[in-house]
Amino acid sequence: MAGTALIFGASGQDGPYLAAACRARGLEVVAVSRRGPVVGDVGSQECVETLVQAHRPTLLFQLAADSALDHDLLGGHRRTIVDGTLFALEAVERFAPACRVFVPGSGLQFRNLGAPLGADAPFAATSAYAWARIAAVEAARYYRGRGVRVQVGYLFHHESPRRSPRHLSQTIVQGAARIAAGQRASLAIGDLEVEREWTFAGDVVEGMLVLLDHDHVPEAVIASGEALPVRAFVAEVFRRHGLDWREHVRPRPGYRAPFRRLVGDPAPLRSLGWAPRVGLDALVAQMVAAPEPASA
Repeated sequence: MAGTALIFGASGQDGPYLAAACRARGLEVVAVSRRGPVVGDVGSQECVETLVQAHRPTLLFQLAADSALDHDLLGGHRRTIVDGTLFALEAVERFAPACRVFVPGSGLQFRNLGAPLGADAPFAATSAYAWARIAAVEAARYYRGRGVRVQVGYLFHHESPRRSPRHLSQTIVQGAARIAAGQRASLAIGDLEVEREWTFAGDVVEGMLVLLDHDHVPEAVIASGEALPVRAFVAEVFRRHGLDWREHVRPRPGYRAPFRRLVGDPAPLRSLGWAPRVGLDALVAQMVAAPEPASA
């Protein structure tokens, strides 16, 4: 495939995997983030329009976001997720109408009763982050109605060695490593029985590209369809260090999980030929073997 992939939010967990996957398809990659390699701010309409005009991308990905749920981040979510999506779609409509646009949704923006969630599940603005994702998806639907070739992929929890230290998966991985090294005795985890997906980020970005290959599917869930308790991830991480997690992990007092089970229904995307290839064991092996990530 010839052309250019313009990636906003390229320094996050998914960006480097997506850039590599695009290059493997023969695309030139313009990777934009506040830290580079191309420095830019998706919350600036002028910046977005300048980049779209300069590169006339074949594919555009609006991945810029902070995934924290706190209400205090509402303004930041609006600027990055909502405004950034609007600016990208408007710029594509005006300057690169043949471009295909990927806008990420989230499993966290649905009304979640524990059953597998498909793209047609009703939304619920249960957090500032969920509200922003809902607004971005509605913007995508509006511009799709105006003829912009935009598709939405709803992403559920996915992990990799590139996960920042503030996320649960890296808290577990780095905590176990320090326990194994004798630097600490225990690790506090909020709720070991919460069930969530543990998909590899490299598989998820392949799902984004598969979705963009099929214009007739406007929205789809990109997920493994398998939810495992946090306990399963913890046990495998500690096993890799030759430790019994039950001797070191304790509950975090006062913690209240935002959900009991969060799992997607990937059937439509699987019908297009996509399926995750990296299971929990292989994912944990990668994360345990990787150097400690820098703070994000």
